[in-house]
Amino acid sequence: MTDGICAILLQHAVARPDAPALIVPEGFRARRHRVVTYGQLASRVRGLAARLEAGGLRPGDRVVLFMPLSEHLYIWLLAIWWLGGVAVFLDPWMGLQGLSDALARTAPAAAVLTRPMHPLRHVWSPLGRVPRILGPDLAAEPAEASADGRGPAPAAMDDPALVTFTTGSSGKPKGAIRTHGTLLAQHRLLAAELADGPGDVALATLPVFTLHHLATGAAVLLPVRHRLAGNRRAAAVARQQMRDCHATLVVASPALLADWVRQGVAVPGLRAVFVGGGAVDPGLPAAGARIFPGARVAIGYGSTEAEPIALSRGEPSWEELEARTRDGAGTCVGRVVPGVALRLSDSGEVMVSGPHVVKAYWGESGLAAGKSVDAAGAVWHAMGDVGRLDDEGRLWLLGRTGDPVLSSGTIRHALALEQWLSSRGLAGGAALIEVGQRVVLAVEGVVDPGLGEALAGLGLGTLPVVRVRRIPRDPRHRTKVDRVALRRILARKRYTGNP
Repeated sequence: MTDGICAILLQHAVARPDAPALIVPEGFRARRHRVVTYGQLASRVRGLAARLEAGGLRPGDRVVLFMPLSEHLYIWLLAIWWLGGVAVFLDPWMGLQGLSDALARTAPAAAVLTRPMHPLRHVWSPLGRVPRILGPDLAAEPAEASADGRGPAPAAMDDPALVTFTTGSSGKPKGAIRTHGTLLAQHRLLAAELADGPGDVALATLPVFTLHHLATGAAVLLPVRHRLAGNRRAAAVARQQMRDCHATLVVASPALLADWVRQGVAVPGLRAVFVGGGAVDPGLPAAGARIFPGARVAIGYGSTEAEPIALSRGEPSWEELEARTRDGAGTCVGRVVPGVALRLSDSGEVMVSGPHVVKAYWGESGLAAGKSVDAAGAVWHAMGDVGRLDDEGRLWLLGRTGDPVLSSGTIRHALALEQWLSSRGLAGGAALIEVGQRVVLAVEGVVDPGLGEALAGLGLGTLPVVRVRRIPRDPRHRTKVDRVALRRILARKRYTGNP
């Protein structure tokens, strides 16, 4: 047995019951905030757990959580774990087919939906097959329903705790099983790198990172809107929240940081800005440092299956790293985090192992595709990224394993070429993709007049260029190219790639 996240939360509630755990906005403009202390949070978790147990929820039951990032989300999540259940995160970005597959695979005992969504069970059969549909507002009821004083159910290291789905930007989303052990290992690795804890105020943008912040005893500032990236108004409100509530750190996607940079309004007071969730444009970290004066900007590398893996704090300088990216070196994601093992396969694919690495996907038996076991019994996860290690031990990403590799030219990998073009302002967005029998370069918006000459200078003068209105990105972070959707767009343009 091990102390899971619930047990850690209870320790904070006992040691610091009046310390802020959640800072909750009121109103769409977040002019005011209210505080939920660690003591109040633990009490509400205990109360909801008692109601769920009385209603028949048992250890091992799966409970779908389909709601925005909010105080109710974390009360529900912790109450499920309190009883020994398994939480399943679902998101609208998965689409009806993805949600149907997820519900069929996980066979939940209950689903928690916002009240306006409840009638869907009568018209959508995958939801209709779920035995119980509950409302998130159960978490708002008084906690007096629990008076037995019991602590959370003991958490076995290998017991499933949370199922989260990959973006599926390269194929079908998969339900990654995070055990109590992997969540605890992830928390410890993040704590060593982020160094957050009591006294910090962290803006919540990624649900799993928010769990880590709570486990450290930091205060979590909840945004008004769940989806910030790509929503400039919501990003502006969140920026003002950070100022008003004296935030000290934030973990943001590249798209969200880019929105803040474009808005050009400085936010003083932060000590750290961590960027992750997709490829980072070469000039973004330095621009972020100007928007957040005094903050240390860092790029994190990881995935649903393994987070964190590597971290770059801009050594020797962001400007030097940007210059190397402009020369086609790829994207530097820094040095491997202590406690994580990394190697490159013969093809250059990044392979990782460690106590926080997800070992299985829900509904898949045996060793999952992309995973292997070494002679010592350690599970290695293939990241699907092609990279290289430089002489200083830093990891540089060049592209995805499924991306085309050019047979000629001075830059041959997709990500390296896409960022080379972006860093020179030759494309607002670009994606190297294989269509039919040809590799083509899809360019977003207006094609720069100098693009052809630039490609010729790389020895890629014959590379076909196709203009699209918008290059689709993954719906979670709006960063990774959705190549499945891009191929559909090119098919509608009747580009087949045939000679």
